[in-house]
Amino acid sequence: RSLRAAFGQETPAPFDAARVIRGFDRVWAMGLFEAVWVDLEAAPGGAQLVLEVRESPPAAIELGWTFDEADEVNAFTRLRHRNFFGHGEGLDVTILGGARDSGASAVLQGDGLWQRSIGYLAGGELQEERPVVYEGGRELGRAAFSRDVAFVGAQASFGPNVVLQAKAFAGRIRSEERRGLTAEREDKYRMLKGLVAWDRLDDRDLPESGAALSVRGERSLRALDGVRDYWRVRVDGRAAWSPAGGAVVMEAMARAGFSGRDVPDYDLHRIGGPRFLPGHPREELWARQVLGFAGSAGRDLRGFRVTLEAGAGGAWDRREQMSLRGLRWGA
Repeated sequence: RSLRAAFGQETPAPFDAARVIRGFDRVWAMGLFEAVWVDLEAAPGGAQLVLEVRESPPAAIELGWTFDEADEVNAFTRLRHRNFFGHGEGLDVTILGGARDSGASAVLQGDGLWQRSIGYLAGGELQEERPVVYEGGRELGRAAFSRDVAFVGAQASFGPNVVLQAKAFAGRIRSEERRGLTAEREDKYRMLKGLVAWDRLDDRDLPESGAALSVRGERSLRALDGVRDYWRVRVDGRAAWSPAGGAVVMEAMARAGFSGRDVPDYDLHRIGGPRFLPGHPREELWARQVLGFAGSAGRDLRGFRVTLEAGAGGAWDRREQMSLRGLRWGA
């Protein structure tokens, strides 16, 4: 039933190749099949479409390790099931361990069982985040934020490039006292978050063409017994193109973050290297308002992309302080 709904062909109907291709793409995007193909066969009074699929193993385990100068060694183990209830629902259970993050999270995501235009999300996390805190470029140590949070949400897609998402969060966040941060405290966390995303990039990691834009908004729900009263907005843009016959790939990125009222340390916007502040640590600057720009020129060589990059970023406490003259630059 889920496969038929994704393919979306009504019978009998005139043959429409473009519509068949769109249905084929939707079936492939379900992520449940390692092979999908369509046959056109002769039938009395016309033709018959036959959709054939070969299912992928629904369960998988993923392992990853990273090392960098600021956060040292971090690792994750993810248990993933792509068809948890038999209608294409995805369940991800992730366990993190390392200098920066430790804990576990679970996310269940799927389309509606009968109306596939509206999907749902649910999940939670028990996690401790320990990002590095800096002051004037000098490392002060690691913060410690413990998040015990659950959420439910819904999402809707409009064609293959646009998605809307809304989620409601409830839980608590504990902040340990650290140098450069406020005193130890525990906050009740009640938050409504929204996302609007448009994506036409041809590849997420190494794009050669296209553009993407996303807008994220958050508002605390103090009427539901939340302690903090604040809001946040973040806008991210990215574009790539290949002039000169594709020999060189140009890429541009921009980010703007705004917030107001009683923003806690754990929800301050962060910006840093290597993209927006080349030569600076990742997430070096924490503030209520941030602004960043980056550009690069690259060339693909034997499966790798070698790039020259330049970027600029800044962070401010109040919006009226924001200015291009306050940006830090690097390459």
